[in-house]
Amino acid sequence: MFTAANTTDMNERKQSANSKPEADSKLIYIVDDEPMLLELASVILQPLGYTVKTFSDAVAALESFRAAKPFPVLLITDYSMHAMNGMDLIKACRQIQHSKQLVDAVEALLGR
Repeated sequence: MFTAANTTDMNERKQSANSKPEADSKLIYIVDDEPMLLELASVILQPLGYTVKTFSDAVAALESFRAAKPFPVLLITDYSMHAMNGMDLIKACRQIQHSKQLVDAVEALLGR
């Protein structure tokens, strides 16, 4: 899906694949009820310079999201979990902090 939010100025310096993220764009939330997947995400993302906060349940992730300053730049969530599913978590997070990129990604996944 292409939106104006995804375009960049041709004169902007692009980040190379090997460069680390800037300090203000480092926090990522990972939500999954499978401990092995939480560990895998951390092992992959932390060496790239990201701060990864993992949650085994969506309700705890939502509570943390409400209190977050700054908000995470990315939320990666499983769909099927016990107390709250991934789509409900995304909807609740959107009500707290609307993200155009999150909306685009979800709509692309749902084929809208």
